[in-house]
Amino acid sequence: MKKNYLTRRDFFKLTKDGISVAVLSSSISACADKNSRSTDSVDQIRPIKNNAAVKFIHGVASGDPTTNSVVLWTRITPDSEEDGLTVPVAWELSKNSNFDNRIAHGIETASIESDFTVKVDVQNLTSQTHYFYRFFCNGVSSPIASTKTLPSERIQSVKLSVVSCSNYPAGHFHAYNLAAQQKDVDAILHLGDFIYEYGRDGYASEHAKELDREVLPEHELFTLQDYRTRYAQYRTDINLQKLTHSAPLIAVWDDHEISNDAFKNGAENHQQGEGSYFKRKTAAMRAYFEWMPIRQSIREKNKIINRSFKFGELLDLHMLDTRNIGRDQQMSYANYIDPETDLFDTKSFSSDLAASDRKMLGSRQLRSLQNNLETSTSKWQVLGQQVLMGRMNLPAAIVTQRTTIEEYKNLAKLARIDKRLTKGDKRLAESEKKYFESYKHRLSPEVEALLGLPDIPYNLDAWDGYSQEREEILMTAKRLNKNLVVLAGDTHNAWCNNLRDIAGDFVGVEFAAPSVSSPGLEHYLDLSEEDIPPTEANIVELINDLQYFNAADRGFMTLLFTHDTIKATWHFVDTVKNDTYKEKKHRRNIIEYRDDERGAAIL
Repeated sequence: MKKNYLTRRDFFKLTKDGISVAVLSSSISACADKNSRSTDSVDQIRPIKNNAAVKFIHGVASGDPTTNSVVLWTRITPDSEEDGLTVPVAWELSKNSNFDNRIAHGIETASIESDFTVKVDVQNLTSQTHYFYRFFCNGVSSPIASTKTLPSERIQSVKLSVVSCSNYPAGHFHAYNLAAQQKDVDAILHLGDFIYEYGRDGYASEHAKELDREVLPEHELFTLQDYRTRYAQYRTDINLQKLTHSAPLIAVWDDHEISNDAFKNGAENHQQGEGSYFKRKTAAMRAYFEWMPIRQSIREKNKIINRSFKFGELLDLHMLDTRNIGRDQQMSYANYIDPETDLFDTKSFSSDLAASDRKMLGSRQLRSLQNNLETSTSKWQVLGQQVLMGRMNLPAAIVTQRTTIEEYKNLAKLARIDKRLTKGDKRLAESEKKYFESYKHRLSPEVEALLGLPDIPYNLDAWDGYSQEREEILMTAKRLNKNLVVLAGDTHNAWCNNLRDIAGDFVGVEFAAPSVSSPGLEHYLDLSEEDIPPTEANIVELINDLQYFNAADRGFMTLLFTHDTIKATWHFVDTVKNDTYKEKKHRRNIIEYRDDERGAAIL
């Protein structure tokens, strides 16, 4: 009878010729020599006391694929997690799910030092090849999962799935489930907010108890153990496990992996009296590297996460950190509203917004990106990052909440008719004249002053709040004649923008993914089902370069790159509040961008 597990004796054998292993701990990354094991003798590893049971309740994952390597990840749960305990964990990688064509295997150790997580960087693999992998411990097998290396030669297409903003108490991760069903995916990109830091009384938790999704620990996250516990809870989600079992993950953090609206020296959700922000940030970053299938960062103790991936000659993917390396604190509209007159100081705001010393990436990360763009020969230059880069300007009266979008639209209509009447426009319809006579009393001097205010960014946490550094990126892509594609998450909504530089020239296109479960604009604007379509249409009409906007649905995005086109598809689920779901096919949207066109087109 053929055995379906590996014995300890199997792992005394040397790894297969041509395969090397980099053993990843919480603090270092070391590459083992060819044909070597990461442990010289299993006797050196103290087994679990009394052969206690071990479980793989957090699933497995792979990530950071290259043309010849991939990181494998898991976490074991022993009966006892005492200090000093080390546990041997075996792994194997094969070209088929029966594991009768085994390519590599080895033994690593799990300990409390890395929260019993295990990472293996398997190297010297074949490019553009599917593999299967699993882990073993004390006779227990993990789930079997699949992964894939990146292509090294010319290829016809690349398919990416893009997810972001998965809030456990906000609802079920059905979007992960749907994304896991996608065929021929080369990699899954997670653009941040993999976890949220709030306690049980925090953001989007009003239905958590009835959904049986109250967070652990119950308080806000501050310490290393806090963050580890939250990752452990998220990793038990079956839909998340299905996703990470289906394809390799390429991930970056956003703000909630540490604290809301994080910047390099603080965060909106870190207050005085809550201890050192530096210690909190360090703890959060360590937990992230422990619990994610990402290569350890030797530089600056796991604080550097920006890196690049090459998909043959078709695309280069540059993953960026827009939060923690170089970001200056966000501007606030409240600082520009006179408390006595309630007037918005447009002049001071515009001057501060355009300041050349405001950074998001920071000088070193920006130079690294520019150098990568300079030297790349790939067709598409893709930025995988967190926040919207498109110019999302809205009338100041809307942004400063002096009026709603619908009210502004009606008032602007009255003002246009008034101007036409003043000019004696004979083309005015009788219905327009009657409309004006009925509502002209609303055009007070105060309303006319509001309508006269300029358009300003609606979200200062996005690239609109760091316009000079954005311009440097756009100017670099324009000067080098690169096909720039920007990916974003963060907002919980789906968007597509044409990207233009300050001169108005088209430079690239932006695709933004909706959230997995976090509420979007429909929540903040308290939109009814009937209000959603007109609100979406109004916002697209008000923002010049905005091509598409979904205000209300949870889901994910797929991108299919060929040598001539990019096809972006937004997929949505009908609920995150019920145990079961259906794909919301009538809301699915497809946009295509061709490199010979000056903008994205809705199909």
